[in-house]
Amino acid sequence: MTFREKAVWCQLACNVLALGILLPPVGTKESDAELRRQALAHVESVWYQEQRLHNELRMKQKQRQRSWPSLHTTLRRSDILQYAKFSLVYVECGLFEKAQELLLQVDGFLTEAVGLAHPVAIKARLFLSETCWWLTDGDAAARLRQELLTTCQSSLGNDDVATLTVVDRLGKSMWQLGKFQRAKDLSQQAVDGFQKLYPSGHGDTYRAMTHLGLCVGKLARFDQAIALHSGALEGLVRAEPVSEYNAHVLEVQENLAMAKLGRHRYGASQDNDLRAAVNLQADVFSQREQKLGKEHPLSLWAACNLARLKAACGQLADAEEMIRQRLPIAERTLGPDHMVAFLLDCYRRQKKTTEAGELEDMVLKGTRDIFGEGSAWEHFFIVQYTTNARAGAEQEPQTQDNNVLNPYDTTR
Repeated sequence: MTFREKAVWCQLACNVLALGILLPPVGTKESDAELRRQALAHVESVWYQEQRLHNELRMKQKQRQRSWPSLHTTLRRSDILQYAKFSLVYVECGLFEKAQELLLQVDGFLTEAVGLAHPVAIKARLFLSETCWWLTDGDAAARLRQELLTTCQSSLGNDDVATLTVVDRLGKSMWQLGKFQRAKDLSQQAVDGFQKLYPSGHGDTYRAMTHLGLCVGKLARFDQAIALHSGALEGLVRAEPVSEYNAHVLEVQENLAMAKLGRHRYGASQDNDLRAAVNLQADVFSQREQKLGKEHPLSLWAACNLARLKAACGQLADAEEMIRQRLPIAERTLGPDHMVAFLLDCYRRQKKTTEAGELEDMVLKGTRDIFGEGSAWEHFFIVQYTTNARAGAEQEPQTQDNNVLNPYDTTR
């Protein structure tokens, strides 16, 4: 096959793949998500072949005396559309770094071509910020969302659905950064706005409710957090069919499970809190691992939270083994700073001081990388989990600036 023929077939394969991938607001069913997961191998293959063709063309340019056509360096509309669609594939499979590389180009192109206030540019910016959030770059996610919020407020007003969506996502960023009171205010604003727009209920309202529940849970209002998560779960089940795998329902279910764990550990616990939390989280873990596979970040997240519940039930050895089995996967797919804190917690509670001591520096470094040096989270870690504290002791979380400091309460 000649070089031109290979180039044509490679471009044809890219076009066919892109045609099969739908962008929101369509393509939101589970069958569409399943197609995106199955498309990953094909997307990787065409990227690889395209890179081989680029390298071959460069070699020919060097070898021939006469000039060859130069490779185009400017992005075309078709390139941007393809990048946006393929980034969906990478996100669906938990490959957030690759998705981010593509979305940075999509965001830059759209911002320059149509402006950040354009509905498509707003969606692209939100999608880009989600990759930053998952890659624990909370500052970048908050910065992108704050800039987008300013644009939406000036061009669309405070009550537009796009503005409220950005408010909700910015609140989630503040939650990740440990600014819980600010996060609560933003999430409450989003819930109030969505309830005004959708008096009879809507998926956006219930997703904002569960985010508000995360914030009030960090402020030690456990009963209110559980009520918000429970209401969000009931509303989503009514609003969205759950006859098939539903990522939004599972997210709320996981948040409810961990809120019950929070009340069990720190609040006025009810008798069935821990049992109910285990049942809820076990279902989340089973569905995610079956549908997404063991290496997907959401499956790892579910395993971490289930291990925390096992530890709370006294099954420390099972919890430790569950984390140890998945550490190599987390290091390979997410980096070295993920999941280690959970294992350290298990070691401390079993009084395995030697093993725990080996992990302290790694966890402390990860805490500083995410929240900054000298943060309240770093202080809590040093007081609660280093060798200067009582090995295995569980102290009541300290409160600073209305923020309940418990870095191991990591539900998202």
